[in-house]
Amino acid sequence: MIARPRRDAAKNDLRWRRTEKLLLKAFEQELGCTPLDKVKVVAVCETAEVSKAAFYAHYQDIYDLADAFVDAAVQRTLDSMGPATPTVPDGMGFVYRCVQALRSEEQKAFVRIADENRMMPRFLERICSEVEMRVSQGVSHPLNPSDRIAVTFILSGAIATVLSHPEVPDDVLADILARLMEQALGAVDHGKNGE
Repeated sequence: MIARPRRDAAKNDLRWRRTEKLLLKAFEQELGCTPLDKVKVVAVCETAEVSKAAFYAHYQDIYDLADAFVDAAVQRTLDSMGPATPTVPDGMGFVYRCVQALRSEEQKAFVRIADENRMMPRFLERICSEVEMRVSQGVSHPLNPSDRIAVTFILSGAIATVLSHPEVPDDVLADILARLMEQALGAVDHGKNGE
C-alpha cells in the first residue's frame, strides 16, 4: 500500500498545489449555491474535475476542506496586509492595512460565503490569532489582554463594516475604526487603573 503523502511535504509538488487550488475554487463555487452542510464531495470533485481519490488524498472530508478554505482566506488577508509587522499603537496604519486587506472582491466574496455558512467565527479566531502573533513580534513585551481585545475588536468591526457598508471609503473607515480602537484601549486602561 502506498502511504498518503504528508500535506506539508506534498505542498512543494506542483500537481499537489494545482489540485488544492482546483478543489478550493470548486468548493467556493459550490458554497455560492449550496449551504456548507449540503455540499457533497462528489459535487466538488465534478466541479474541480478531479477524482474522489484525489480529494481524499488532500482532505479527510468536506469540513477539512472548509478549514483549508478558511486558512486560505486568512493567508490572503495577511498577504494583503503586507510584510510590515503591524503594531497596535500604530492605530491608523494598522487599521488602514486591515481595511485594505478586506476590500478586495475576492475577500468580500469570501466574507459573504463564510458569513452565510457559519465559518466567520473560525475565520475571526484564526485571523485574530495570526495578527496578534504579528503584533507581538513588533513589540518588546507580550501583548496584554487589552491589546488582544483591541485587535479582535478592530478586525471584527472591519469585517462587519466591509459586509454592511462597502460604500464607505477606506480612509474614512480606517479613521473611524482607529478612533474606536483608541477609545477601546483607553476604556480598558481606564478600567485597569480603577479610575
